[in-house]
Amino acid sequence: EGALAHRAEEVFTSLPQDARARLDAVLSQLIVIHPDSDSVNARRVLWSSLPDDAARALVESFVKARLFVSELSDGIPGFRVAHEALLRQWPRARDWAADNRRLLQAHARLRHATRRWVEEGRRQDHLLNAGRPLIEATEAAQRLPDRLGEDERALLGASQRHHRRGKRMRTAAVAMLSLLALTSSALALWAVTAQKEAELRREEAFQLTDFMLVELADKLRPLGNLKLLDSISAKALAQLAQRPEQRMRTEDLINTSRALRTLGEVLMEQSKLEDAESAFVRAKDAATAALRRAPDNPQAIEESGLAGYWLGYYRFHRRQFDEARKHWTTYHDSTRILLDREPQSPHRLLEHSYALNNYGTLEQELGRNPSAIGYFRKSAALKKQAIAMRPNDDALRYDLIDTLSWISSGEESLGQLRSAASGQAEQIALLRDMLSRNPDARAWERQLAIRLRGNAALLRTLGRTIEAKRLIDEAVSRLTRLVEIDPSNKGWR
Repeated sequence: EGALAHRAEEVFTSLPQDARARLDAVLSQLIVIHPDSDSVNARRVLWSSLPDDAARALVESFVKARLFVSELSDGIPGFRVAHEALLRQWPRARDWAADNRRLLQAHARLRHATRRWVEEGRRQDHLLNAGRPLIEATEAAQRLPDRLGEDERALLGASQRHHRRGKRMRTAAVAMLSLLALTSSALALWAVTAQKEAELRREEAFQLTDFMLVELADKLRPLGNLKLLDSISAKALAQLAQRPEQRMRTEDLINTSRALRTLGEVLMEQSKLEDAESAFVRAKDAATAALRRAPDNPQAIEESGLAGYWLGYYRFHRRQFDEARKHWTTYHDSTRILLDREPQSPHRLLEHSYALNNYGTLEQELGRNPSAIGYFRKSAALKKQAIAMRPNDDALRYDLIDTLSWISSGEESLGQLRSAASGQAEQIALLRDMLSRNPDARAWERQLAIRLRGNAALLRTLGRTIEAKRLIDEAVSRLTRLVEIDPSNKGWR
């Protein structure tokens, strides 16, 4: 490896200045850093993607020195590094990767999001969220423009347009929300007529705030329009702060926690992280107070857990993993208590499976794949129990397939190829069963084709070439049929 680095430096220093100046452009296309680790890998680059003749001269020199390899794939010329060790041992490549690690990881996340977006038929609910995902993807596109493919640019553009449309919709919604806020203020003013009437009007104002932050949010969430609540967030926060805990019923504390949780979600979506944290902490305080008053109340137990989930979610995204685990443990324990009380409830089974998914996600982020796989397996087992109770719920089956895919991906990364192949076969069987009842569900058929292709690749690696060919032929047949049905769908092509 030391010889590789020495040879690379010799070739590089022998190049003219204009070719040496294009090293950054070449490395930006070659180097890949995974979003959930610091490992440095390489990818194949098309000759046609090089920006100019100087970059081509640099690559040709490294090909001649056998540091890069030029090759044809499906008749398209490209090149790659001969040995990935070169990227880790050559100081210039290693330093470039260290300096650009954050941007490369942002691009890796964009690439992953693009793959999911294309697989799901470019649906709007798979666009990049406003805030950090969209900001870091935009920065990666500006700083590393040569790395972006056509689909990645399409996803970024669609997400930016969706974000701008949301801003325009907020402007249109301000009048309605302002009217609600004015109504709340008017109700509070009328309370001066008498103490009894004041208490009544104050409670009505609180209920209106609950409506704005919970009921209205529940209606806007499926439309992806929680941003519309942003214009009343400060007003609502001030209104909720006026509630004296000692004069509130358990039900009021639970509703207050719900309202604050929703407000925190809105603020977090707007990247107002400090305000979001304040809302989540106060939601947790209100839920804890409700649980203190009524420790056996299932709504208080559930709300305490949900408040813990959101506070843990906030800590996780701030990469405060120990704090995230503490709050997610509250969520896990509450779902466990409620499941013990209602062991035959599909809802309780699912909620506990989501708590286990949180642990799996945390372990995965910390690079502990074996532990993460264990949690995902427990989550999948609970989903299977729920499916046994709701055998006709294909949405639940699809949720199970997603969990199984994380297990297979983790096993494949650990080299457990037989187990990964078995898991993919289970996903394929589930999708076949779903399609037998819904033969026109084209998105499911595409997911089946994708998993057939992935399973074929694993079987080929395991030497089971006959099975692999059968699966890949079926995948091609299904994708061909989808293209014939809708030739305009680029994702199916």
